Amino acid sequence: PDSAPAPGVLPFLTLRIAMVASCYFGQDSVLTPVKMEHSSFYVRYFQAVQRTEAKAFPGVLPPLALFEIPAGENMRLTLKRLPFFNSTPMEQR
Repeated sequence: PDSAPAPGVLPFLTLRIAMVASCYFGQDSVLTPVKMEHSSFYVRYFQAVQRTEAKAFPGVLPPLALFEIPAGENMRLTLKRLPFFNSTPMEQR
């Protein structure tokens, strides 16, 4: 429908929630389970580092691995490169 987001936008919209929370709580790093076919996205956009081998959950989930996304300087660079991830204090409440 007309209200559907443009193709390719949904992943960024859902990740923005995590970015707002990460800024609010001042984390050093973020751990996230990632589908292996999406791992290059996380590495490219967030400099994520794979911390575990992929594990399959037959009949439930595709193979997932645990990735760590470093915050700090990486967060500052990400917000500079992708300004739509920025949030206001009101949004972080």
